[in-house]
Order: sequence, then structure tokens, then C-alpha cells
Amino acid sequence: RNFVKSQYMIVLTKIISELASNGNCLFLGRGANLILAEAATLRIRVVASTPLRLKRIHQRTGLNAAEAQILMEESDHNREEFVRTIFHTDPGNPRNFDLVFNADRISIDGMLEITMLALLDQKIKWEPVLKQRQARE
Repeated sequence: RNFVKSQYMIVLTKIISELASNGNCLFLGRGANLILAEAATLRIRVVASTPLRLKRIHQRTGLNAAEAQILMEESDHNREEFVRTIFHTDPGNPRNFDLVFNADRISIDGMLEITMLALLDQKIKWEPVLKQRQARE
């Protein structure tokens, strides 16, 4: 079983790293924030209260409250177990992210605006480095 996990980690790391090196991609989960770490342009986590999450699950799936609760708990358990098993870290550790949004307090439009500002800040910060690389090529 450990062999399978280590092989999975090797393949996952290779795929995410290759895609990231090509640029212009977005990763949702799978520990990409941990694989890429500081090499990632921006690592974002969105959290929300249980009532808001259940409401959104119901809106997306039409499940009743009990079914939505089960789906949410199973999903949370699987995601947490994946990160703890593969990466040996707490999946909610805010140090593994550049931005953490609370969906109960910030709208999607607000998150988008803040994210765009953060990306602009990253571009300004890295622009001299990129120009230096281009000059060498």
C-alpha cells in the first residue's frame, strides 16, 4: 500500500509540475498548493460555514438536507485524509496558502477582485526577474 501511495505521489507531482511549468493553468485541490509551494503564483483556499455549504450543495445537486450533510462530511473526510496521508500535513494550515477567503463574509465578486489585485501584485513583484530571464534567452 505504501508503494502505491508513493508511486501516486510521484506521478501526481510530475503531472502538476509539468502543467504548471507551461503556465496559464488553475489547479483545484489534489494538493497542488503543497506540490508547487512557493513556485505557485497564488495559492487560494475558500472556507465557509456548514449552513452555507449545505445550502450550496442543495442548490447544485438538489439533495435534501440529510443527503447534503452526508455528501459534505464524506467529501471533507476524503479530502482531509488525502492531504494528511500523501503530504503529511494539516490540509487547513493557512501557511500553505497565500489567501484564505471566508465565503460567509466575502462575495465571489469580492474574492475575484482581491485575487486580481494579488495577481497584479505578483506580476509587479516578478516582472524584473522575468525581464532578466528574457534578456538571457
